[in-house]
Amino acid sequence: MGIRIDELNPTSTPSTDHKIAAMKDGQTVYLLVAQILGLIDNATVQAAIAAAMSDNSFDDTDEAVYLSGSTVKRGTISGLISSIFKTARTIANAQFASASFKLFNAAGTPRALMFNTTALTADRALTLPDASVTIPPIIQSGWTEIAPVATTSGSAIDWPSIPANVTDIELWFNGVSVSGTDSLVLQLGTGGTQTTSGYVSGSGLAGSNSGSFRIAATNGLALFTNTATYAATGRLSLHRTNGNTWISDHSMLLDPSAGTTICGGGSIALGGPLDNIRLTRQTGAQTFDAGSVQVRYR
Repeated sequence: MGIRIDELNPTSTPSTDHKIAAMKDGQTVYLLVAQILGLIDNATVQAAIAAAMSDNSFDDTDEAVYLSGSTVKRGTISGLISSIFKTARTIANAQFASASFKLFNAAGTPRALMFNTTALTADRALTLPDASVTIPPIIQSGWTEIAPVATTSGSAIDWPSIPANVTDIELWFNGVSVSGTDSLVLQLGTGGTQTTSGYVSGSGLAGSNSGSFRIAATNGLALFTNTATYAATGRLSLHRTNGNTWISDHSMLLDPSAGTTICGGGSIALGGPLDNIRLTRQTGAQTFDAGSVQVRYR
């Protein structure tokens, strides 16, 4: 009588050299464990995977089997993603398929840097110098225009909400005049208050050397309009240079019938970022009585 398998002695040191009885075509033989493992080839494994249920809706707790050296391991999907994007990981040719995506920080309250590329019509490159850089506030190249303001009454026109990071401001005058022999000044402000001293500025009739046809002002950027019949039409420009220093220039038509024009310029070093401007009279003796002004900035 033969020996039953369950009557054999167990082993605590299994090996691929152990032998297992097998039969094929009526012939009984033994196979090594290594031989049996060799029969489980890639095709068999692939067939088993192909027969598995298809499900692409991965959850963070779903697990995948992988090989680490010669050790078979399993891990969760969330662990896989965390491992891929850990600090020391380098990913070659990484791409985001979406037209917009976010990069989150991990410390404290989550904050994200969002990239939106929907406006691009071709690949674009952001090239950085070989140095550590801090990107300054970026202002759109286009102008932001404020609706025209009538200058038909009152003693001052205010624009109280100029963004603090602008570099260029333009005032477009359309027939602006005052009620008598007074000129205008443009005052720049910081912290919600106009600066009323420290300006270096001048304005006068183009081509005239007469003192009665030009002015200098320290309480604002001067704009010569020293006759009730004069009506200024043209542009006054402001540009921020070093820090909070602003430079201005202007060229305008005063009397279309005579072809009278004015020009001038000036500067002011503000104590902080510009956030408001005011157009008013140089001496305060007259009022606005005609025209309009439109402001735009970038």
